[in-house]
Amino acid sequence: MEIKPISVRVKDSYDIALTNRGSTGLSIQWEISDGNIATVTRSESTPLRKIRPGDSIQTTYTIQFHETGRVKINFYESRIWDDSFPKTTLAQLEFNVS
Repeated sequence: MEIKPISVRVKDSYDIALTNRGSTGLSIQWEISDGNIATVTRSESTPLRKIRPGDSIQTTYTIQFHETGRVKINFYESRIWDDSFPKTTLAQLEFNVS
């Protein structure tokens, strides 16, 4: 699958909202191809509806761009304590930073 790069500028930020199923033991993690170009922070979580035990929440992640270049970011779910549990990709993004 080819990913179309998103054009941004240094000091820009980009928000992505993902469904977080932390109550199931899964955790959203991310991998950045070049941590000098961009960083990711978890911004906020909001209920998708009235919260009941086991419900999912919407979590916003903010990507901040620091240097020019090209960077790929992969968001995935995993059980951070279980190395044998397969990673499930949630989003793959690529940015051209100018």
